[in-house]
Amino acid sequence: MAKTVLNHILTMEEGNGRLRLEFTTDNNLPTPGKRKNTRRKKENVRANPSDYEEVARKLAGKVQGRRVHLKGRGPVEAYASLSYYLVLFGASAITLYENNLKKIIRIYPLDGHAPKPDWFKFTSSPDGDRARLVRPENENQRWGDEVIRTLYKLSLSPEKPSSRTLTLTGNGAVAMYAALGCLAAREGYANLVVDKPALPYLIHFSKDLTVTTPVKPPRFSFPGFCLGILGDPNSGKSVFSRTFYHCCKDLCPDNQIWIYDCDMAAPTPDWYCQGKSSPDEAVRKSYDKQRSVFKHEWSMEKELQIVQDLQNLKSNLQFIIADLPGGKHPKPDGKWFPPERIPGANRAEMMRQCDAFILLCNTAKPTVFGDWMDALWNYDLADRVAAKVFSLPLAKESDPVEVAEPLDDNKDGPLTCAIRGLYRVKTDTELIQALQPMLRSLGKRIIDRVYLRRR
Repeated sequence: MAKTVLNHILTMEEGNGRLRLEFTTDNNLPTPGKRKNTRRKKENVRANPSDYEEVARKLAGKVQGRRVHLKGRGPVEAYASLSYYLVLFGASAITLYENNLKKIIRIYPLDGHAPKPDWFKFTSSPDGDRARLVRPENENQRWGDEVIRTLYKLSLSPEKPSSRTLTLTGNGAVAMYAALGCLAAREGYANLVVDKPALPYLIHFSKDLTVTTPVKPPRFSFPGFCLGILGDPNSGKSVFSRTFYHCCKDLCPDNQIWIYDCDMAAPTPDWYCQGKSSPDEAVRKSYDKQRSVFKHEWSMEKELQIVQDLQNLKSNLQFIIADLPGGKHPKPDGKWFPPERIPGANRAEMMRQCDAFILLCNTAKPTVFGDWMDALWNYDLADRVAAKVFSLPLAKESDPVEVAEPLDDNKDGPLTCAIRGLYRVKTDTELIQALQPMLRSLGKRIIDRVYLRRR
């Protein structure tokens, strides 16, 4: 198949009546109009919204009657918009590679029978229609053909949508966004909008192939509440963050809650967490290898980007769970010794966006709580620690997750509790079943202590 570079975010291969399109972007957008043109080892170039307009115009006239396959690292708006335009251009079929399942799934056209979708909530108003994706308790429900097939023969709007706009928002996999992009084109929507809570603007895709970025209007009269999850690396922060989200998501009206991974240097994406819960050790190692290409050195630009993202999230949502980086720690060669848990003013500014902290303490390091408190005191942040959670090991990896010490409501200091088994190999279902009563109570008390009193 002949390979063509359409622009710096997408390549195309064509042959035998098929097109293969591969993204080369990551999932963080800079301010529109300011293209990042630096190429670092193992770090992909970021996309501007205008790049999608360029791609659409180059694909017009090449797609009619052809089967198209999508793959590669692309953000949800890339998959949603490209799928929308491919259906408008007359693609006969669209498939994509689902990394979590390690297989190809079809997103257009759809057939078969499936129940009504429960992975997004649809609302309609004179200003347009809106589909908000909802993160399921069982993360495996985010992936696969059975989820996408629920859109078969679905009609979104009773009104003729030929001049209407469909807005997509919420926490969903790229396959979900891509399938809804196909549905928007099938239903005849004139415009597709992607609303990412971490961005201060909307990304507006039109049938006439123009892409614009209107600034979002303010949604609330007061900023949302940001709860930071702190701790050293490998203390269970990401596992705790995901489980805490599922246990507390109904505490916010209309599910206005979001998890944000603040560790740009070593992110923990959902597909990696799902892969690590596989019972097959070889599969888990393969996911470790895949994740390694996402790891990069910290930079001032990354830290300031996180600060801006958290500010945007607080403008758009009511409750944000920030999975914070653990700082610089000793390596075998002795670099970064002793540990720097808050390495510099920019990292402190990132943490300053959080209204309260939950501090995870790995019991293998007895001084970790005091060390973190000292680091926080240096930046006048220590009084924001609302809870201290001891992260304890299991005797055997196969032992069940459990609450080792119940929640202690300390009126003169942080709430305390202990959890045994915050391991990546544990499934979301295991973690939620074991920890939901305690974590839900913890969430309610923090909201009452900090959030409601602040208002």
